Amino acid sequence: MLGAVATYMIPSALARPETRRRWHAARLAWPWIGDLELKYSTARLARTLGLLLKSGVPALPALKIARASATNLVVQESVDRAAAALAEGSALAPSLAGTLPPLALQMIAVGEESGRLEDLCLRVADTYDGEVRRSLRTGVALLEPALILIFGAVITMWPEVAVQEARGWAYLRMGGGVVSSIIFGIMLALSPARARSITTRTSGLPTTSDESASTISGIVFILSSIFCAYSVSF
Repeated sequence: MLGAVATYMIPSALARPETRRRWHAARLAWPWIGDLELKYSTARLARTLGLLLKSGVPALPALKIARASATNLVVQESVDRAAAALAEGSALAPSLAGTLPPLALQMIAVGEESGRLEDLCLRVADTYDGEVRRSLRTGVALLEPALILIFGAVITMWPEVAVQEARGWAYLRMGGGVVSSIIFGIMLALSPARARSITTRTSGLPTTSDESASTISGIVFILSSIFCAYSVSF
């Protein structure tokens, strides 16, 4: 019942422009996800703008067309303000300040001063596309061992709770031990060495963030092994 109400209410609320705008602004403030969305929107905006400028489209029409490629309303509003300032003769980079990342603004400013705005926009897009890919790889590398740790904790606690509520606790603990052994085998397959090999196949050489993710994966792997060993030993 609650799910049906939420399914109806949430799209209806987001259909209102002001609510949708607040939702998009709130997303940018979320840890990790907000930074990821801003980088993704910046990459799309910069790539579209760079391609249009490289094709000979004037800066102002190109900026208005590139606005649609931004996935966040806050970024789109910043592009609208930049287009209005550009029409009045202002520079592009200061008009986008406060929304886009500082590195993107600096590169756009250099492109304006050097007359190579289209090339610098494409370089901004390549830079943030790479950062988005690295962030996603790091998130996936951390997600697998975190899920294993959660399941290991559930399997460890389940027999003890069941013993207090029903007889046959020996069979329950035996079942918990068997399942824990299976999860232990899965954890061996998802060891940090495998995480590093996946990163190597994907990007050629592991980056610093990928190596950190592999190290954290190894720590979580050890904790999960302790949980499973505890379940099997009792």
